[in-house]
Amino acid sequence: MININKLPFFQNKLIELQESIYSNDAYPSCFLVSEGICNYKVRLSSSFNPYAIIREYNALEYLKKQGSKLGADILEAKIDGPPESLYLIESFLPGKSLEKYSTDELEKYMPLLTQKISSCLYELHNLKGHKFHSFIGDSYQTYLDMLETHMQRHIRTIGTYDINFANYISKTIKNIHLYEYYWINITPSFLHFDLKPQNIIFDKETTSISLVDFEFARFGDMFHELIRAKMRFSQNTLFFRNLWSHVENCYFQKIGHIPSVKELIYQLYYYVSDLPYYYKINDFNNIICLQEKIKETLIDLE
Repeated sequence: MININKLPFFQNKLIELQESIYSNDAYPSCFLVSEGICNYKVRLSSSFNPYAIIREYNALEYLKKQGSKLGADILEAKIDGPPESLYLIESFLPGKSLEKYSTDELEKYMPLLTQKISSCLYELHNLKGHKFHSFIGDSYQTYLDMLETHMQRHIRTIGTYDINFANYISKTIKNIHLYEYYWINITPSFLHFDLKPQNIIFDKETTSISLVDFEFARFGDMFHELIRAKMRFSQNTLFFRNLWSHVENCYFQKIGHIPSVKELIYQLYYYVSDLPYYYKINDFNNIICLQEKIKETLIDLE
């Protein structure tokens, strides 16, 4: 692992390394570094997502050029070389991730959070691109091309753990071609693509909302973002499930509703993309649960 004390940005500085930052997942490695009253976020690469550093760097740089204040500033970065040598040093965003607040603390802010999160989504999704890509040098002619390319990569990873189940998905997934018309005339929108309570920072003093962890950011279909976020929030407490329901309703008032078949396809993508992680950490309960959900969704699509 990179020695944070030896990074150029921290040379000749007396720093203190904290054990955790916000309330992020165990991957990728994020650290809170303090120098007196100044705080910084240091993000190291992870074996789970080797593209995390370059994708977050490109996404944050893009947001900065667009004048968006939703993400952190990059203070120093190494984006060339082996994945394990890459890192980002970002400004520390004031506040806490939503899940670090108690329900009692957040209840009175429900209307405010609903408005601010839906506005945040609307701002991101109105950043339009000319091509579908995921900030790592890739480019696709249609969103279906991008969807299938990423889906097949996840299926290949699943195959390293369970070749029979991977073959089952690959054989059945061909039915997606029946729905190609759903991806006609989609204008690429900026997607955070990992919206969940842990990645939404709320500062009670200023009532500001910020986003962290753009490691999965891309230009794609805004409806895909909404389905993925809905699934993420559904894994949290009743308060957060209700919060997302309000956010979604507020957002849909502006942009319309999602077709049910398209929702199923994005739901399938969510399950397939998450399954490799649970194989990696040997979480057999979630492996079985996701396998069953994949089977059910494929049956619904047939």
